[in-house]
Amino acid sequence: MSIKVRVVLFLALLMLYPWSGVQYLRQSEKNIRALETDYLKDRIIDIGRLINFSFNSSPKRFSRLQASGFYSAAS
Repeated sequence: MSIKVRVVLFLALLMLYPWSGVQYLRQSEKNIRALETDYLKDRIIDIGRLINFSFNSSPKRFSRLQASGFYSAAS
């Protein structure tokens, strides 16, 4: 194998390192965004459950709000 062929192969492999690094970072960013989205969805569901529980656990607390029309209980 001549030196020219070796140099060309070496340079081709050398060019793959930055490309593979960029691809790795893109995939990592996609995974992190998906995890953050799932986390935020779970937090929103938890907050909704807490609000629903607080409204339904003690209706006397919210009787004035219901009378004023600010809060209407959904059946």
